[in-house]
Amino acid sequence: MRKPITSDVIVAYSHCPRKAFLLLCTEEQGSPHGYPGLIADDQRRNQVDYYSELKLAHPNATVYQGRLPTTGSSPILAATVKALDCEAYCDSLIPAPRRTGGRGQRYEPTLVIGTQTVSPEQRVALLFTGYVLSQVHPTAAPLAGTILSTDGLLHKVLLHQRYAEIEQTIETLRSLTRTLEAPPVILSKHCPQCQFRADCLQKAEHDFDLSLLERVTPKARRRYHDRGIFSVAQLSYQYKPRRRRKPSPKAPVQHRLELQALALRTGKTYLHELPALVRHTPRYSWISKGYPTGIRSTSSAC
Repeated sequence: MRKPITSDVIVAYSHCPRKAFLLLCTEEQGSPHGYPGLIADDQRRNQVDYYSELKLAHPNATVYQGRLPTTGSSPILAATVKALDCEAYCDSLIPAPRRTGGRGQRYEPTLVIGTQTVSPEQRVALLFTGYVLSQVHPTAAPLAGTILSTDGLLHKVLLHQRYAEIEQTIETLRSLTRTLEAPPVILSKHCPQCQFRADCLQKAEHDFDLSLLERVTPKARRRYHDRGIFSVAQLSYQYKPRRRRKPSPKAPVQHRLELQALALRTGKTYLHELPALVRHTPRYSWISKGYPTGIRSTSSAC
């Protein structure tokens, strides 16, 4: 049975296409990192407080039952909206004021998070929820959404201008489910928090992939691929040390990916220049001031 495209898959694709493929097209679970679990605990506590306040302000608020009411002014709680192969969750749907000439009741999604600041990943999750709502009711697509942080602040996020962007991501994920071809392993700064970090690191080390280099960028990887360089070993042979005729002490040392690849292949540490040892004369000398260098005991036997 094919898995639905959820907000977790969409957020995973923003981090790494391979992670999104493993979540969507395989049964692999990996080893979860502890940090997302801490954020989830703070999110659940924030949800409890949010639902308590919302029910006090709107006693007629109901839980989502699979359909959006066409009339009414009460919020809808814990909504899991489905459209085709997409499934999005939001903590509440707030009725928005109707525009002149608009058809149908418009609802704006609200997402409760477990952090004080709103990350780009959380904005992507809210955007995906708004897109699914627009597919359920095309004439009442939400124009904006709200994110509630742990400090109690509501952050307004515009949605309707980025629906084309999220639709392109969904089409890419659908093509992955048809071909079942896993994207290549590309290590990034998100890898330490990913549940599949061990397997990806093992494969990257086996292939000696260029992403093992810390400062390599996607643009640099594409440039090396165009030159036929796909591994760290191939890149290491591109390093050619050059002797500078007139070294300038103020010239900054440039980072060379070729030298970093050479160090990784040979297991050695290379220095751009020998470190200079600067010797300083101590400002105060106890001996020059005539102070004793030792302590003499003044105790006497009784």
